[in-house]
Amino acid sequence: MYRCGANVNAGHIRFNWNRYIDYADNLLNSMFDDEDDEVKDRCGISRAYYGAFHRAQAYLNKIGITVDVNNRGSHNRVIEQFKGIGKANRLWFGIGLDLERLKNQRKKADYDDKYFAPAEKNSILKKQLEIAILKARSVVDKINNIEEQESNR
Repeated sequence: MYRCGANVNAGHIRFNWNRYIDYADNLLNSMFDDEDDEVKDRCGISRAYYGAFHRAQAYLNKIGITVDVNNRGSHNRVIEQFKGIGKANRLWFGIGLDLERLKNQRKKADYDDKYFAPAEKNSILKKQLEIAILKARSVVDKINNIEEQESNR
């Protein structure tokens, strides 16, 4: 049985945060259409956010903008870095906006015990997971595009 993060990074190799997004996708694809598995939906939304967040934070560190993720408010600081730089660059602003929306989804999934009314919960929560995965992949793709543009200079 695969356990998220268990002994995966036992050496000095950096963890690939995209694996969290892949894990969220695996959770989504492991559900049947009529299955009500709120735990998978909520965990998937959270993992999708953290995959995108850590990829964004790692990129900021790479270019010399250090944000300590162990301090209070670090998530907002990462988002604000992208949105602030994004005032002059739409791609950066898009990353900040996607991260902000993902963070809001993650907070709701992690803390709101009444995410949706029971009759809506199954299909809508699963749809929220699909949206979270798409946004997380969008963040990663946009950062990859920025890195590619930088390497072509």
